[in-house]
Amino acid sequence: MDNVFPATLQNGIVTWGAKGAPPLPADGPVAVEVVVPPPPASKDKRTLRELLEEMARMNPFRDIEDPVEYIRELRRDPPQPGREE
Repeated sequence: MDNVFPATLQNGIVTWGAKGAPPLPADGPVAVEVVVPPPPASKDKRTLRELLEEMARMNPFRDIEDPVEYIRELRRDPPQPGREE
């Protein structure tokens, strides 16, 4: 059977589309292939440049007085248990 039948999967239960279930044999094994379509493309069409400019306007690092010291603190290894500094 090479037909494609639209369905929705919700909580592990397949619900067939408006046309109902596809024609299936009354008894016997069947092979079911589930193909998950990719999510729809984002409607947000802003460019990377626009996003970076918006981030620059937000100035997320305004509270950092000394950037070099801030990076040193981020990179400092935490104390190891059982080791003296």
